[in-house]
Amino acid sequence: MAKCESCGKIPQFGQSRSKAFNTVKRKFKVNLQPVRVLENGQYVRKMYCTKCIKTLAKL
Repeated sequence: MAKCESCGKIPQFGQSRSKAFNTVKRKFKVNLQPVRVLENGQYVRKMYCTKCIKTLAKL
């Protein structure tokens, strides 16, 4: 399952609505990107959401 390794964000479920108010179930996916992170002196490849990547850039 798609999950951010930093904040634990997972896909959410909801509904799309048309103008006629018809309902279609849908999934809101997390925008995950592979990132190389320096951890304990070694680079490790992790999957982070874009919000966490922006936060890492500020540090």
